[in-house]
Amino acid sequence: MNLSDFRSPAPTSFIRDDLFVDRVTVVTPRENSPKELVLRIEAFWQSLGSRVVRMAPDAHDAAVAAVGHTPHLIASALAAATPRQHLALAGTGWSDTTRVAAGDADLWQQILLQNRDHVLQTLDHFATILTAAREALAAQDANQLEHLLQTGKQTRDALGS
Repeated sequence: MNLSDFRSPAPTSFIRDDLFVDRVTVVTPRENSPKELVLRIEAFWQSLGSRVVRMAPDAHDAAVAAVGHTPHLIASALAAATPRQHLALAGTGWSDTTRVAAGDADLWQQILLQNRDHVLQTLDHFATILTAAREALAAQDANQLEHLLQTGKQTRDALGS
């Protein structure tokens, strides 16, 4: 008897042999992690088609705060700040921007608190940019506003998709 005797088979619509192909997997060894073990873990993920990135744990936490945790909090804040009576006019831009706000609030509260320091740092940076955008708009500074919009576009375009 083996473990599969105790499990129900997964629906075939959920079985994918390419689930990790061209996906990034971050390996975060500590200084005392055995090198051979780190290499074996990386080889495992590569064998599944994943692109492996090795990062220090703190660098990983800073990166995911910038590209995951803070954007989730900002999307949630935008959704919370939107008057419900205006939702009938919400288009794809609002929907795309706030999509992640539909995530499980309890789970995200835990994630944000766990990575609190890095999220606070990226929120401070975001607040600086947002304040500059507000000031440019208030001053009708078309050049500064265009610069901020162009910088955002260039960063988004660098993602490539």
